[in-house]
Amino acid sequence: TAADRDFRSATAGGDPRRGLRLETSLRLGAQATADASFTRTAAWDAAAPESVVAFGSELPLSRQVRMRLDVSRMIGIDPQWRAGMSLAVPLD
Repeated sequence: TAADRDFRSATAGGDPRRGLRLETSLRLGAQATADASFTRTAAWDAAAPESVVAFGSELPLSRQVRMRLDVSRMIGIDPQWRAGMSLAVPLD
């Protein structure tokens, strides 16, 4: 179960998984950015490691409003796509 996967030993401490993360970012013009990452993790009870490839970009819409777009692909036992969009708006 999901709760079992989050188990941590009281005596051993650390996170019961191992992994690798590679990422890079590129500035596009004065304020826009693009980034890419690859993450591979293996939980202590996993049948096989899982990998995620992700791409994203952040664009200014005005001087104070920014939009972020992300897409990722999980590779492994249960492959799936994910996409997201967020807006950063100051509240002052």
